[in-house]
Amino acid sequence: MQFDDAPWKQRRKQSTIAEFSIIPMLTERGYQQIDYLLLTHPDQDHFGEAVELLQRFDVKNLILNPEAAGAEKYKETIAVAEKQQTRVIDVRRLTSLTVGNAQVSVMNSDYQSAEENDSSVITTVKLGQRRYLLMADLPIAREESVMQLCRSIDVLKVGHHGSDTSTSDALLDCIQPQLAVISAGRNNRFGHPHESVIQRLQQRHIQVMSTQQQGKIEIVDDVLQTGKTALKKARQ
Repeated sequence: MQFDDAPWKQRRKQSTIAEFSIIPMLTERGYQQIDYLLLTHPDQDHFGEAVELLQRFDVKNLILNPEAAGAEKYKETIAVAEKQQTRVIDVRRLTSLTVGNAQVSVMNSDYQSAEENDSSVITTVKLGQRRYLLMADLPIAREESVMQLCRSIDVLKVGHHGSDTSTSDALLDCIQPQLAVISAGRNNRFGHPHESVIQRLQQRHIQVMSTQQQGKIEIVDDVLQTGKTALKKARQ
């Protein structure tokens, strides 16, 4: 007997991350337009929802590195962008841009490597009183490109979902963040975040927040909000 294709084993609806999380959040807040959509590198978990966003929203600008390792995977995304009349911007031509009240600086945008993660586009965002550093999947060997600027950061978006291949002691000592945010799914097959990364953060008394425990994590008007906080308020 074979049960692999039994109807009861099939999910009733195959929802993408965009359908489950990103699109509902943007729609709930009344957004119909995205000014800039930045693809840090061509790993599926960093760009795989871009096509849906391009089709559902008025995306004015799509930013990517067309020569990065693995950039051939962007083919469909670029084709959809052109069809939707979205401007495609080569990130190697950018050093900074202004998005509303945010000042965004771009780093590691022109690094050539055979490894996709090595060419991750790194951004710093100055918004309100806080400075954010978003590390994508940049490995430790390339963190020197960030440390050249070596300035304090308020919020660190931890690299590579908390993998032990990122977030070195040297980087943390350089940027001295107050808060580290880790984006990683519960019970993921990679074991992210790695215990050694958590230890490095805790040894420096850096507050650690993870989507595994807190759900959605936001900082709105310099106030930290999480999915659990929102759920608690809704139940009151």
